[in-house]
Amino acid sequence: GGGKIALETGAGSIQASCVGTNAGLSAESGAGSIRVTVPRSWGANVSLATDLGSVELVGWPVTVDHDKESFDGSLNGGGPAIDLNSSLGGVTLTVAR
Repeated sequence: GGGKIALETGAGSIQASCVGTNAGLSAESGAGSIRVTVPRSWGANVSLATDLGSVELVGWPVTVDHDKESFDGSLNGGGPAIDLNSSLGGVTLTVAR
């Protein structure tokens, strides 16, 4: 089994590569970038945001239009939440090939 993954830092970057099944993931940085890679098989409701930086989607199975500083959408029809938020820094969600 497993539970939701929660990552937080006040000042510093977060980098994570996830495997297995999605039980939910949140990452928050006050000042630093967030880079997360998830398996292509994951279903998730995705929310990405930055106050000062940019949001990037890499390897996304479909082309999506999004604001420079935020994205809300679903991966593979939705599922447990993936919430990535940086006050000062870029946010990147990569879907593994």
